[in-house]
Amino acid sequence: MKAEHINPFLRSLANTFSTMLGCEVERGELQMRSEQATPYPISGVIGLSGKAVGTVVINLSEEVAIKAASAMLMTEISEINDDVVDAVGE
Repeated sequence: MKAEHINPFLRSLANTFSTMLGCEVERGELQMRSEQATPYPISGVIGLSGKAVGTVVINLSEEVAIKAASAMLMTEISEINDDVVDAVGE
C-alpha cells in the first residue's frame, strides 16, 4: 500500500469530521487486512479502480456511527437504524 493512495482518504475523513461533526479524528495505526473480520460492527466501503484497485473500509464503533449520524442529520439518534447506515455510507 502506498501513502499516495491512502492519504487522500485520511485527509478527507479528517476534513469531514472537522467540518460536519465539529470534532477532530485521531489517527491510529493503518492496517491491511486479508481476513473479513472487522473490529467494529459498522463499515463504510469505498471501491477503487484506476491507478489503484481495491477497497478502503472505514470501520466505526456503534457509538461513533450513531454520534456522527446524529450530528450530520441534526437529530438525536439512539440506536443503529437506516439513517445511521446511510450516513456512514456518505
